Amino acid sequence: MSKLHELLAVEGDLEGTYKKTLQESQTQFEKHPERYFGQHQRIEMFEEGAPKEADVHKEMDDTVMAKVEYTTGHIIRYLDAVLQKEQTNQTASADIVVDGTTIATNVPATFLLGLETKLKNIRQQLYETIPTLQPGIAWELDETQGKGGFQKGLP
Repeated sequence: MSKLHELLAVEGDLEGTYKKTLQESQTQFEKHPERYFGQHQRIEMFEEGAPKEADVHKEMDDTVMAKVEYTTGHIIRYLDAVLQKEQTNQTASADIVVDGTTIATNVPATFLLGLETKLKNIRQQLYETIPTLQPGIAWELDETQGKGGFQKGLP
C-alpha cells in the first residue's frame, strides 16, 4: 500500500486521465460507431459486358473490447488510488497540539481533513462578525454590564 502523501500527489493526475479517457470512449461510441465495424463488399455483375465494380474493403479502426479494456485500465488505477486513500484515512490518526499542549489525542484523519474548513467557517461566521468598540475612545471594563461589558472611560 502506498503512503498517503504519495497517493495525494498522483490522485489528481489519475482522476484527470480517468475522466478524459471515459469521456473520449463515450464520444467514440456515440459519435463514431463506424470505427468499430469492418466491411467487405464484393460486387458481381450478371450482365455480360457490364463494367466491373471494384470490391470495397474497410478494416475496423478499433474494437469495442480493446477500447473498453483501455478505458477500464485507467478507471481501475484511479479507483485503486481512491480506495487506498480512504483505507489510509480509516486507520490514520494524530494528536492535536496547540502551543505545546495536547488538546486531543488519536484523532482520526478524516476528522482532521475536515477540521480546517470547519474552523475557517467558525472564524468567518462568528469571530469576524463580532462588533468592535469604536477606536479612539478609552474604554473601561464595566462590571455592572456583566461579563465583557465596557463603558467609555472618563476624560
